[in-house]
Amino acid sequence: MSHEDASGIELALANLSTEWADSHQPIPFGPAIYVLDVQQIRVDLDVGSIGSADEYTRKKDLFLTILLNTQGLSFFPPSLKPATKGFFEKWGWDMADVGYSLYLPDEQTSIIQALYDTALVRSRLQEEGFVEEEIPNGSTKFSSGDSTLKFILKPQMIIVQENGQPDEIDTFARMSVSGPRLPEHPAMAALLPELEGQWGAVFSLSADMETLLSERDAVLSQQFPQIDLAVFYAMLGVTDGPTRQWTTPWDLMAIGFSGVDETKLTFAYHFLSAEAASRAADFVKILLTESPALITRGKVWGDFMTLSSIEVNDGVVVALAKTPAKELIGNALLHRDYYAFLPYRFE
Repeated sequence: MSHEDASGIELALANLSTEWADSHQPIPFGPAIYVLDVQQIRVDLDVGSIGSADEYTRKKDLFLTILLNTQGLSFFPPSLKPATKGFFEKWGWDMADVGYSLYLPDEQTSIIQALYDTALVRSRLQEEGFVEEEIPNGSTKFSSGDSTLKFILKPQMIIVQENGQPDEIDTFARMSVSGPRLPEHPAMAALLPELEGQWGAVFSLSADMETLLSERDAVLSQQFPQIDLAVFYAMLGVTDGPTRQWTTPWDLMAIGFSGVDETKLTFAYHFLSAEAASRAADFVKILLTESPALITRGKVWGDFMTLSSIEVNDGVVVALAKTPAKELIGNALLHRDYYAFLPYRFE
């Protein structure tokens, strides 16, 4: 796909290298990427040429739509809220300038494509006490001993990080310009067509289950030395070792969302083979309808959303759903309810 035809989600992901897609860690969810495609929202809502310098009353509807219809997810570091009144007056840009934002929650770092006024933003940062420093790749870094935020300004792009290590944001600046791009990774390339027209998406890798379960077994043995783990797993019907109890034939998943009155959700899972995807389709359907939801005791996920279809496209299982809930995905992540939509299971 050419740059002109690429969605905001794809363009945002192109700031990262393919290395991300192979960085599986011993955690159930993540590392994660949250992407917001503001340009797609503007197209769907037929928003005209609104910019950050316009009166707040002209920007308010766009801001409220984004705040209320992005599933309770964050796309910027915690203290940065560009869809709020007064943000432009302080920083020199706001959500009206943004094309997309890619957020890495583990690093509290956003890569933001924005048509901002460089001189104005530089002036506002200096007024806030930030000191600028030229770094490689034609970028300028702004930092302050009185702020947890650090900024890097590039042409039509802002990288901002909160609470990071001193040189960590420099690393992100380098990541955004070198090496093969993340959309080129086979798993990501297979998922992206399923997310066409979405307002945003959450991406997660599958866990490094062998390491995760080995670490968990070590903790169990230390905390409960009286428990014979072999007997414990035998009770669960697992007879060939603790690290064999879960299957993870998928490697990358995405949840896309769009819409105002009723949110359309797209759950897409890339499996290691078309055969594995076909075998998993029924399980994914049960997972998204009958899994207990930690959000509300006694409820299952089917109480919060209606599954309309599920199909297998080569190695990708795609489930389409609708929900009236405005913060279903964000609340699920907050409550660590991701097992309700991640296809891990006992074998």
